[in-house]
Formats: sequence, C-alpha cells, structure tokens
Amino acid sequence: MTSVKTNSKVRKRSEEETKEIKKPRQSSSETMADKAHESHTLTEEARAIMSQLHISTIENTVAETIETRMQTWLDSKNYQENQEKLVDRFVAKCSDLIESSNKKTAVKIEKLEDVTSDHDKRLTELEKMADDYEQMKRNHNIVVRGLKPNTDPKSGVIAMVTVGLGIHITEKDIKFSAKLTLKNEREDSESMKVAFYDRHLRDEIYARRTKLKGSNVFISEDLTPKKSSLAFETRQYARTHANVTTWTYEGAVFVKDNAEAKPRVIHRTDDLALVNPAKAANPENIRQF
Repeated sequence: MTSVKTNSKVRKRSEEETKEIKKPRQSSSETMADKAHESHTLTEEARAIMSQLHISTIENTVAETIETRMQTWLDSKNYQENQEKLVDRFVAKCSDLIESSNKKTAVKIEKLEDVTSDHDKRLTELEKMADDYEQMKRNHNIVVRGLKPNTDPKSGVIAMVTVGLGIHITEKDIKFSAKLTLKNEREDSESMKVAFYDRHLRDEIYARRTKLKGSNVFISEDLTPKKSSLAFETRQYARTHANVTTWTYEGAVFVKDNAEAKPRVIHRTDDLALVNPAKAANPENIRQF
C-alpha cells in the first residue's frame, strides 16, 4: 500500500512539472506571433506612405535628386565659371597624364638606346675579329699586278720573282695561283693571287717588292675587302699630303707623316688626321703610286 501511494505522488509531481515547462513555450510562441503581426502592420503602413508620396523605388529617388542638383547647377549664375573650371581641371589632368607617360617613354627609350649602343659595340668588335681572322688566313698570299699575259700563270710569277727579285722559287713552292679581274687593269697586263706554302718565303718576296719599281709590276698583300678599302683611302690621303708615306704589313695599314715621324697604324679613315698637320702638296708634287 505504501508503494502505491508513493508512485501516485511521483506521477502527480511529474504532471505538474510538465505543465510548468509548457507555459514558457506557449508564452514565447505568442510573443513571436505578436512581433510578426506588428512587422506586417509596419510594412503595410510604409507602403501606404510611399504610395501617398508617389515614390516607386529608391533608385528613382536618387536619380530625381541628382537631376534636380544638376539642373540647379546649370541654372546657376556661375555655370560658365564652373564649366571653365571643370574644363581646366580636365585639361590639367590630361596634361599630367601625358607628361607622366612621356617621362616613362623617355626612360624606356633611353634604356633601349643604351642596349642598342652596347649591341653595336659588340657587333663592331665581332666584325673586327672576323675580319682579322680572315686576314690571317690570307697572310700566305700576295697579289701581283701588271704581269704580262701568260697561258701558264705560275711560270709568269716564277720568272718575275726569280729575275725581278733575285729569289729562286719553283712550282713546288706555290700552293695555288689564280687570275684576278681588278678595276683599272691595263689591257696588256693581268693580275694574279699567289699563295705560298712557306710563310717566310712569302714575307721575303713581299719585303723585296721595291726592286720592281719602274717595271709597272706591283706586289701587294692579299687584303680583305674592308682592309683593302682602308688602304685605298690611305693612299689617296698620302697623294695629297707632302712627305706622307703609307704601306701595309700583315693586313695592318701604316702611315708615316714625315721622315722623322714614327709610323702609326690606321684603323679607320678618321685616324688619317695628321699628328702635325702639313699643307696639301702642290699638284706637281703629288706622288704617283
């Protein structure tokens, strides 16, 4: 009996606790419903006010405000002055942008010019190296002008060297020989390029070339086109300046300004300026080469 009474008390207490817990939940639901109803009421009131004011959207309100302000500005007495100020500001801004762009472009151009200048120097050096190498391969050769036409080219060169220079050579000393077609060649003469196996023999023949003076036969080095052009310009320079002599050796062009001066190497035509300038020779004193 005691156990039955105890269970009844526990059950009754549990029912009372459940009722107490449900009360706050019901109260919360009622509060949310009230707020939703209040929000709906405010929305309806806002719509009614906007309808009375003929306002459809916020965007239209902003647009109308801007249009009104612009019209006020246009109708103002200072419109012309304001317009001129605006134009001046726009022009100044454009000018600043252009000036800034020009400065940046100038810097880039300067850098490109430096790079181009450096490349030009390197290209000039490479061209000089290539020309010097080509000249080195030709230093076993000589060019002979003014030879009498001969069906056997080698025999004419051998006779010229043996008789004219006093150096005994044979066909075995000649590596190759070939006829050349040169400018201003006399009709009764021919020119030849001759290569020797022995460099010392070639140098000896070239050193004795002055013995051929007066024979209309000339011996010169086998120069590259670049060095040949420089040698020609140097000879033209020597023709018009008194006491100036010029020659080539191993492809280098030398000039001696007078009997007492030291020989100097000519690398380009700008180097032809005399160390001690002399007056141009009179026509009767111009030497013939």
